[in-house]
Amino acid sequence: MGGMVKEGRSLSFTVTKKQLPVVEEYFAKFGIAVEKYALGADRRARKLLIKLPLLISAFLVVAAFAVFFNFVIFVKIEGNANLDEASIKERLFTCATIPSYKKTLDLKKIKNAITEMDGVALCSVKIKGCVLEIKIDEELEAEIPDVEEFAPIVAAYDSIITSIVVERGTALVEVGRSVKKGEVLIAPYYVLNEETRLPCQALGWVEGRVFRETSTLFTERRLETEVESTEITRDIYLGDIPLGKKIEESADGLYLTETRDVRCGFLTIKEKTVKKLTVKEIFRPFDEVKEGLEQELYAKIYIDIKNNMQIVDKWCIIEENAGTYSVKCFVETIEMVSIKGG
Repeated sequence: MGGMVKEGRSLSFTVTKKQLPVVEEYFAKFGIAVEKYALGADRRARKLLIKLPLLISAFLVVAAFAVFFNFVIFVKIEGNANLDEASIKERLFTCATIPSYKKTLDLKKIKNAITEMDGVALCSVKIKGCVLEIKIDEELEAEIPDVEEFAPIVAAYDSIITSIVVERGTALVEVGRSVKKGEVLIAPYYVLNEETRLPCQALGWVEGRVFRETSTLFTERRLETEVESTEITRDIYLGDIPLGKKIEESADGLYLTETRDVRCGFLTIKEKTVKKLTVKEIFRPFDEVKEGLEQELYAKIYIDIKNNMQIVDKWCIIEENAGTYSVKCFVETIEMVSIKGG
């Protein structure tokens, strides 16, 4: 039985449909008339009003979860130390609408659009809950890279590349390619795309085939001079005035003359040494000196070859013209051909 409210000489109360016959029988014993009327609709309405806040709360929770898992509402930008956030969002809104349904967002298109901005080197875009997260790596300023700090790896010699190992940087040559001394082998940067390069310290090793050579000329018939006689004369001068008879040099033959002045007080002694030379023709067959010439030339090349260099081959090229021989010796090595550029 429900609650009762006193109203003068009458009582009002509510009972359930099941309790109603018992109540009527009870009051009939005492001759009390009972008036009844149905309250079903109002009761259900009151119960509904009691439950309504709970239902609304549940609906809001479900709606919030639906929004969180299916919609992007917020934008979070990180890494933009120099770039203005407003300009990044302006570029974002050219290819996306926020808030937006997650499945309608093209993350690759957003990433490409932001990466194309000046000052952006790399960009990553992902959705976390109802937030669109954008992380940016900005380009280094052009003034930062320094020649000493970011030097390339260059060729130390003219060579043919046989192997290349790159730890940092970008290789600009391939195995089998001929390079000139000073040519850049490993550049001090990474290539991110066609227009973007990220500076770094070039590091790596390049080996190549190096050809060293040296040459000489040999003539079988040649003229040699010998000293036949030597004569020393001394003329004494007082200032520019000669004292005594001046000895004249003979004009016949081939002579080598050397002079020097010796001062003694007011006197000058001009000493002249005259060597009479004899010219002889000497003939020496090339076959007698060929082996010695080759060994001499190889020895000159070996001075530049270190222990860590592998000698692959050596050979000589000999050309003859009217008794004069051109001798060229070559040594091929495989060695480290890379050095740090300046």
